[in-house]
Amino acid sequence: MTLASLRSRNFHDTSWCGAGAVVIAVSSATGRGNKHGWLPDDLNNGRLDLFFLFLAGQSHPFIMPTP
Repeated sequence: MTLASLRSRNFHDTSWCGAGAVVIAVSSATGRGNKHGWLPDDLNNGRLDLFFLFLAGQSHPFIMPTP
């Protein structure tokens, strides 16, 4: 196993943890009380459009070129 493959594996594991943290944070912030949030267990009752809009807004600074 090379050092490059170990680095890529570590980055992959870290990105999974980051994605899980985003899902947990959005679920807890939008589903307070007995109200369904954006990401309920039954996704047919959720608001995936708002979740993906949130993700697009978070990635906007990384996509736009700087002057």
